[in-house]
Amino acid sequence: MIFSKSNAQVRIFKYALAVWFTISLIQFVAATFFDQEINKFFGELMEYRWIRIFAWIFENSGDMAQPVLFYFVIFTIFFESIYVYCKKNNKFHIWIWIYYIFIFLTWIYVHVKNYFSFVGIDDGFGPDISAWFFESYEICRYIVIALAIVDTIILLAFFYYLRFKFVKRKDVIENAYWLKSLKTFISAAGLTLIVWVLKLTFLRPYYYQTDFDNILNNENLVKQEWKDYYLNEGHNIMKWGKGLLGNYGSKFVPWFEITDFPNGWKNFISGERGDPGYNFLYADFPSGHMASTYSVFYALVFFYDKKLHQNYTKRYIALFCFWMFYLNLVLSTQLITKTHWLSDLSFTNVLGVLWPLGLYKIINKIVFKIICKKISKNNIQVKGLVIIRNKSYHLMVIHNGNVYDLASAGIFFPVIGKVNKKIEILMKKYYIKEIKTVESKE
Repeated sequence: MIFSKSNAQVRIFKYALAVWFTISLIQFVAATFFDQEINKFFGELMEYRWIRIFAWIFENSGDMAQPVLFYFVIFTIFFESIYVYCKKNNKFHIWIWIYYIFIFLTWIYVHVKNYFSFVGIDDGFGPDISAWFFESYEICRYIVIALAIVDTIILLAFFYYLRFKFVKRKDVIENAYWLKSLKTFISAAGLTLIVWVLKLTFLRPYYYQTDFDNILNNENLVKQEWKDYYLNEGHNIMKWGKGLLGNYGSKFVPWFEITDFPNGWKNFISGERGDPGYNFLYADFPSGHMASTYSVFYALVFFYDKKLHQNYTKRYIALFCFWMFYLNLVLSTQLITKTHWLSDLSFTNVLGVLWPLGLYKIINKIVFKIICKKISKNNIQVKGLVIIRNKSYHLMVIHNGNVYDLASAGIFFPVIGKVNKKIEILMKKYYIKEIKTVESKE
């Protein structure tokens, strides 16, 4: 069970998540009816230049810097954990260094490629002018360089710690960090995959597209020469709106309507220009930026040290608070830049909180089945534990100090008789030789 220790500090996580989930669900329901009014209120802030640039930082961070950094660190934790398991194998020692060299070269390539993707670009408002942020792409390049420097320092710090400090820890095997990194990766990658499947299925227009006629005529955002360029020739380069000149806003589409399916998938696979679907201009629901931000949350969840919770919980609470603050900044900037509707963002929040709960048990069952097969060959006993609380039960197995959730039933399931039957089935399936039952009033 995630955060299964019962103490006042850990309950902070549970209560905070419950409150955040409830707020997000209320936002989602409200936005279903008032998306346009809510986005109009936030969209007006785009007229302030410093807010535009601030939002541009978060746009670039979510697009490239944050996801790549996260996955590289998670991969490295996984491979370093495997290295500890195979420490006697000198060949693996060579491969781990090859891995570091490959990752670092890939890191440089990704950021160089990202920088040059903003060089010599014309997206309809003139050469080197962003039609979305209404500034020169020179500012964007400075942002990309700054993020690359900061992220490289963070990556190198992680690499140093993992290569020279982490591998010397005595609890690497005991705490199964390879499994924690695997759970984090599957949760984050799985959420991203679901988000993109929904994006290409629903093909929802961005608020930017639906409001493009007002944007094009807003003198506080669009200079006259940019407007003239777009109407004369820019619309042939990138048509942001509807109509012959692309100067009319698209129709508002609520999140629950599927638009032009399956053309989004066809354009995505073929890479051809389509309307909608080209450059994902009509792929707004749900939010990819929010999904990327939730990857950090999954790391906090799965790397939480249950045995040392009294020492680490305050640190985790601080990290959780920072993540929550950052998440809300991402949410706000997406609304301000007209990149997402509130329903897109709040739905991703609801999905992001719920997603690891079911996945957690699935991964535990698969991984523990593999572990059981291996250790049973060495005649190592596997011990199980059943906790019965009122009209519910929770079955888990403890191996090397790690808890693997296998089964549970709530108040809607008959407990008497079913527990014993379930225990017998699971004992055979997972080679459990000894099991202990504990009744709890909590």
